[in-house]
Amino acid sequence: MAQNLIDVQLDEARLKGIEQMLSGIPRGMPKVVTRALNKTATTARSQTVKAISKKVAIKQKDIRLNVKMWKASYRRWVSTIKITGKRLPLIYFGATQTKRGVGYRIDRGAGRKRAPHAFITTMIKKKKTGEDVEYRGVFARIGKSRFPLRVLRGPSVVGVFQKAPGLAARLLATANRRLEQEIDRQVGVLLEKGR
Repeated sequence: MAQNLIDVQLDEARLKGIEQMLSGIPRGMPKVVTRALNKTATTARSQTVKAISKKVAIKQKDIRLNVKMWKASYRRWVSTIKITGKRLPLIYFGATQTKRGVGYRIDRGAGRKRAPHAFITTMIKKKKTGEDVEYRGVFARIGKSRFPLRVLRGPSVVGVFQKAPGLAARLLATANRRLEQEIDRQVGVLLEKGR
């Protein structure tokens, strides 16, 4: 398993056992496996977002944008969660303007830090389509002149995930336990309907 990837899948022996139990139900096997994998992956994604948000002082909705999920289908019995993204702009980390720069906090357990001589402002950014978009961020000057400016950034979501010791292994173990429970539940639901 890569550091920024969580794959939720079943082993072959478990699949054969499920197939025997559901032999009398049309398309029972794909229904059970697909539903169980997708419910497990949805929960695992949510737990991943919460675990990362305990490490860094940014909103869960901003973390969720960088935690992607690919669902299982009847033909592909694998659900994948991938943590992606570039370094996040410092404005995401509770940035506030002070007289001596910009205050911010990255680690939840640490105090606030300061970026001296930095400032918060709204800039106009041109998209490839030619449309103007407002962008609010924390900036610092490069050199003594007014321009150019650079955007100050904190860590990426994937960087936080990779640096948290044992987080990937814990999330995967929880997902695998959840998958077993979800398989049993889905088999029970289908067998009940079959009766």
